[in-house]
Amino acid sequence: MDWNSSLLEEKYALSILWIIRNNPNMTKTDIVRVDKGGEKTKYAMINKLIDAGLVSTYSDESMRWNTEYLILTEKGKTVAEHIEIINEAMKN
Repeated sequence: MDWNSSLLEEKYALSILWIIRNNPNMTKTDIVRVDKGGEKTKYAMINKLIDAGLVSTYSDESMRWNTEYLILTEKGKTVAEHIEIINEAMKN
């Protein structure tokens, strides 16, 4: 059996997906500044999640000129739904 989710084991992967799920339309900088931690590592993880097809970017000049916003792809939404299930299970 192949382990296809090793990316999710890397630092900040789950929290970044969680943040995007619950706060759509944030920028990379917004996400990096949500909490303390290594900014370079977070920026790198956001790019890895984009490369993996879990997150996508879009521009909306009516909001902020020359700014890319982040949203989950369908694949990302599926993963985030499972993160929610795990989070709920871990409450107790």
